[in-house]
Amino acid sequence: MNIISNRRGQGSDTFKLLIAAVVAMVILGIVTGVFQKIWEMVTGIQCVSSPINEMTTKIQTSESGIITPTDTICMNAGAKFTAAALTAKVTNVAQLTFSCVDAAVCKNQNPLKVTSDSIEAVSNAQFKGLIDCQKQGGAAGNYVCTITINNA
Repeated sequence: MNIISNRRGQGSDTFKLLIAAVVAMVILGIVTGVFQKIWEMVTGIQCVSSPINEMTTKIQTSESGIITPTDTICMNAGAKFTAAALTAKVTNVAQLTFSCVDAAVCKNQNPLKVTSDSIEAVSNAQFKGLIDCQKQGGAAGNYVCTITINNA
């Protein structure tokens, strides 16, 4: 009789294994994030070599309907680029605007001064952008894109 009452079945062990797997995945996610931050501190943040080419490539990717983040862009004090410069490089964009919402790099226009048609580095700055392009009208190549500046 004693043998029958101590058997709990496989359901209990399977549930414990499932809980252990979930806990292990959460711990792995935390450890991976910590190691990524440590790696960035040790190696420094890697910036793209050409901000205009980076944004041009990401605009073309965003035209498929996916909001696309850029890699880290670094600008030295005094550097500036405009929406017109980007629009000239991408043939199927009718309008391009910049915005900056709740990003520390844009507060009080320091280190970046962002207007709807330009980004200017007041001092050395690092940032990323989220590019969102929406097709407007029926004609091919009528995209309206917004680049929202984020912290690097």
